[in-house]
Amino acid sequence: KFIPNSLNRVKKIREWNQDITIEIDGGVNNENINDIKINTDVVVVGSYIIKEEDYQKAINNLKN
Repeated sequence: KFIPNSLNRVKKIREWNQDITIEIDGGVNNENINDIKINTDVVVVGSYIIKEEDYQKAINNLKN
């Protein structure tokens, strides 16, 4: 499950060091991905895609 408060920690880490790679894994879906992408470099999405009948549609929802 995604913990929304982690976005504040990610923001602080990004402010301290712009050169590190930050990855979020867990609970990512089409409702929170845009907020997550603001300060992260890599977003891992598994369950959201697998639970959908049309995988490509789920992936497209995440990209938009």
